[in-house]
Amino acid sequence: MRKAFYERFEREDAWLLYDDVGFGVISPANARCVNVGIAEQVMVGMAAGMASEGAKVYCYAIAPHYLRAWEFVRNLLAGTRRDVTLVAVGVGDDYKALGKTHTISRKELSILCYAIGIPYYCPDSLSDLEDAMSHPGPKMLHLRKGGV
Repeated sequence: MRKAFYERFEREDAWLLYDDVGFGVISPANARCVNVGIAEQVMVGMAAGMASEGAKVYCYAIAPHYLRAWEFVRNLLAGTRRDVTLVAVGVGDDYKALGKTHTISRKELSILCYAIGIPYYCPDSLSDLEDAMSHPGPKMLHLRKGGV
């Protein structure tokens, strides 16, 4: 599923902001991919500003790291309905070995999204992925390991 996301991103006129996670699929030469470092609030703030100017923006982070930026997600994305896709990986025990700061359950993440009024998608197929990515406004897109 992650590879399908990257392939679609590469076809779009979009930006990808990420929080210092490693990539093996997206070309580091892609000028529309920006590593903001370990600064999730900055990443969400940048995404909101870029979206306010009409850019299509994806943020990419290990899911529990969005907790550090949740006030920004609530105020700058959900509160203004900016079209930003928060791509979340590492839900559940994917990164459990790295400690509590790297774990969040699918249920916790979906409840957080529900509480601020943004949709939570966890696609099982390519058509589900396409549907989720075409939804306007802020959204959380949970990409699991493996799959399509």
